[in-house]
Amino acid sequence: MSEPAKPKPDFRLMDLDYWCRRQMISHWEIRKQIPFSYCSKESFKLVKSLNQNPAFSIQLDGAEWITVNIGGETYMNGSTQRFKVVDNGIDLPRIGYATPVNYGLSARDAFVHLCEMYHHKELTIRLDPESKTPVDAVKNVLDGFPTNTIIYSDGSDREEVNVYIRSALELLLPSKTLFMSENPYNFYHDFRDKVLQFEYENLVLQNLKQIDLLDVKSIHTEVSITPCCFQIGRRLITTQHFQGFIRKWIKSEIYPKFKTILIHSYSRDMEENYQQKVLDGLLYQQLPNDGKYKHRSTKFTVSTCTMAEPANAPKPDFRLMDLDYWCRRRMISHWDVKKQIAFSHCSKESFELVKSLNQKPEITITLDELKWITVNIGKEVLGRDSEIYLIKLVDEEIAHPGYATPINFGLNARDAFIHLCKMYHQKELTIRLNLQSKTPLDAIRNVFDGFPVHTITYCDGSNREEEKAYIRNMLEFLLPSKTLLMSKNPYDTYQEFRDNVLQFEYETLVLQRPEQIDLLDLKAMNTEINLTLSGRNLPLNTQQFRGFIEKWIRSEAYPKFKTIAFHAESRGVEENYQEKILDGLLYQQLPNGWRSKNVPGGIYWGEFFQVNGNFEVQREVDGQKAVISFATFGQAILWKFFVV
Repeated sequence: MSEPAKPKPDFRLMDLDYWCRRQMISHWEIRKQIPFSYCSKESFKLVKSLNQNPAFSIQLDGAEWITVNIGGETYMNGSTQRFKVVDNGIDLPRIGYATPVNYGLSARDAFVHLCEMYHHKELTIRLDPESKTPVDAVKNVLDGFPTNTIIYSDGSDREEVNVYIRSALELLLPSKTLFMSENPYNFYHDFRDKVLQFEYENLVLQNLKQIDLLDVKSIHTEVSITPCCFQIGRRLITTQHFQGFIRKWIKSEIYPKFKTILIHSYSRDMEENYQQKVLDGLLYQQLPNDGKYKHRSTKFTVSTCTMAEPANAPKPDFRLMDLDYWCRRRMISHWDVKKQIAFSHCSKESFELVKSLNQKPEITITLDELKWITVNIGKEVLGRDSEIYLIKLVDEEIAHPGYATPINFGLNARDAFIHLCKMYHQKELTIRLNLQSKTPLDAIRNVFDGFPVHTITYCDGSNREEEKAYIRNMLEFLLPSKTLLMSKNPYDTYQEFRDNVLQFEYETLVLQRPEQIDLLDLKAMNTEINLTLSGRNLPLNTQQFRGFIEKWIRSEAYPKFKTIAFHAESRGVEENYQEKILDGLLYQQLPNGWRSKNVPGGIYWGEFFQVNGNFEVQREVDGQKAVISFATFGQAILWKFFVV
């Protein structure tokens, strides 16, 4: 096969026809297109005709030059160019990643050449602690070019840096977009007068020490609050500030072009119940989660006071009760709890309408104040709190916390609570006690008398005698309950604890760190005991556990018993505990992987534990089977004994 014809040694690009030339240079890298464009007017027009519009980013990082990143910052496609701005007769040194591109022109002419060729009409400028290009030189080069974006990142505390940044901002502003991760001004009023006076399409602020949202004139704003933004006892933006901004928007008293504002922060730095505090006092409607976002979000709508009503808006005399029954029912089913409760107090008909929805949210009562009872409505899941309300115990205005809303609506505490329970079909109480509990016992008796107690939770106890006395009185009033969870024993002796607490029968009993326990005193279907070291020996040993199993085998234990579980640390139990517990028992070892559906699941019952052995025993009277199970997880051990 004959070889194809090769170009002659004197081959010239410009000898090709126009479209061939154009196609060839379109495949060149930017760093090749730029020197070619300086060859002649024709070569400049040829590159310009490609209609390329690569991204430009200008950095003022050299005392003698301006750096321009063209075409993005990727390794293959990007190109970093430098324009010499100081005519000192010395060539600019070529730094590995950057190429000087003046080609005999002044910095201004070279920059105009580049912008015209790549159809670039607005500037994106980056400032940082290394910025040092003389402001006069920057003005000579960039004068007349509107600024689209200014980015000032990685700020410094050095005064000479801040002075330079302030001078550069005064030259470059206004811009459409401003991103600032540090405030170079010493006083907020200077920052407001020099920076916030301008209108922006996008404004991103980070690491500021002070900001007033009403000073912002931006269509889209984003404020990032980090721990360094906090002063002692002071937050950059509080819920009160944010709510005030929303109220100003409702009254049309803020920047008229405003569209969005985002505030980022860490949950540990925010006020507690910030969502309720922001919404408190606003007239809003909660929107359903449309599922478009992977993260959980809660959305509410509000309206401006001066917004014109659409043509199909309800008439001023529109009444919900004028709708047919099913339309009314459907509408209030989308309301949040706060609106449903308020609506239910309007009339008997409105109460029955809410009640007909057959909603049964979880209602938990916390006895943490003297003049009111705190009621949590709804489930408390990770990243989402229940809604908090107050039932006043006194007929007077109280300085209640901003996160909670009183729901008496003119009723006394007893009637308001009965109203709530009937409406949400709540028949049993779930009550929390803690070291802040102080609601008077007489008031509790007046409100809850006659309501059976399902669950009592007493956590975070202390050794203060007044607290222990209060908890003892509350337990004597509230018990018995179906479920009891105790992390602290308020009684001074075990006999008092047994006679006042363990005398009752429970469906579930959870005891955390008991100092003394006799398993034969327990009258619970399901029991969990968490044994942790606290400077003393554990209150339970292998002999006592084996003794309880022997009593069950001889039908001498609590007849309704189903399960019992013990958590402990390996360093606190006897060696060879498994052999000591099984010693003397008639048992059968079950195969590896054996499972039973009768035992409760979850982390407290060993879902993530490694099972070391399951052993089956039988009750002598009726042959009922039960299983002794041993499991470990790191230094934690778990003993279980349950009926199958």
